[in-house]
Amino acid sequence: MPLKHKRLLRKAISIGIVIVAICILLLLKNIPYVAEYVFARGISRVYIYLVGTFTSTLPFSLFELFILAMVVIGIVLIIKIFKYLRKRHFCDVVKNLLRLTQAITIVALIYTVTASVSYYRDPAEKHVPQYQSTPEQDFILDMVHYYIDDMNKLAASFERENGIIVWPYSFDETCEMVRSEFSRLDESYFSSFTPKVKPLLSSPIWSWFSIIGVSFQPTAEPHINTDMPILLMPHTIAHEISHNKGIMWESDAELIAHYITLTSENPYIRYSFYMNNISQIIKMLTYANMSNEIEKLEISPLCVADRKSAKYPDNFGSLQKVGRFFNDLYLKLSGASSGVNSYSPTDDIEAIENPDGSYTYIVRHHSNEQKLYMALYNMSLQ
Repeated sequence: MPLKHKRLLRKAISIGIVIVAICILLLLKNIPYVAEYVFARGISRVYIYLVGTFTSTLPFSLFELFILAMVVIGIVLIIKIFKYLRKRHFCDVVKNLLRLTQAITIVALIYTVTASVSYYRDPAEKHVPQYQSTPEQDFILDMVHYYIDDMNKLAASFERENGIIVWPYSFDETCEMVRSEFSRLDESYFSSFTPKVKPLLSSPIWSWFSIIGVSFQPTAEPHINTDMPILLMPHTIAHEISHNKGIMWESDAELIAHYITLTSENPYIRYSFYMNNISQIIKMLTYANMSNEIEKLEISPLCVADRKSAKYPDNFGSLQKVGRFFNDLYLKLSGASSGVNSYSPTDDIEAIENPDGSYTYIVRHHSNEQKLYMALYNMSLQ
């Protein structure tokens, strides 16, 4: 066999070995103990610590540099392949295709070890407060008023300009504030290491696809789209950090972001929670068949003005369907069968239409987010 063919065969065999390794890992992740203690709390955690310690010192995003390199390499490879095809140098075509496949499979292997297996670890809701009783209507009503009162008090305490809240922190300061909040979490389930949050220098491009944050485990870097309103940013920062703390399911990362921001003693971080999620809390009145109480809620005009002022740039979401498609594909390949719907609260509520067109709701199961809100409120009563 010619030496050139032997080299091609060796490359093909190495790719095959990596693919087999990935398949073995995909089988092992279905074993809860392996997913939790071997990978999530073991191999993945050590990897994130070692790589994240390094990448956190870099003044730029290694992830963005990697994406740029992949684009450039891809373009160069396509040009070379067409050139070789024209000259009928088929061995060179195969060689370049194998190089590309080799790079892709190695990245896929690293991602499987650091992230994919962790999708099958112990659920995050076991590690934050969860209200387990069946709530009475009065409990729900009092809880909603409690949170709205807190939001209104916060809104009245901030410095304002032309009636709109003045955010007193820079992007980096905001990221560091949220990052420090994670020290309150249990360090046995959550990694004790919290990587540095980085701005996406290519934010305008990510904005086209409606992507406000990216967490890339192979480089251990959480990223934030700087085009998003800073008033809404702390919750997204907490979500992306959660991924690097070993929380891979989007719904779990959302739950941890809710907990981190809602329980923060920093008024700006807690206020950001309300600006993102107060509608979820108010909606619990509807589920408790108390929609008539919503009109009686006294929400401060300051809160309304702040939420209206938190606008995204005009180009935001111009390619939203494309971004949604690839995000949905990525999540499904990672094991989230519901794709982008995995961001949504996982409740079980049936709406029964009445003869007058109104609805009666039967709550079989509250979402983990709703249980968190109720648990935290219940704790405030003690």
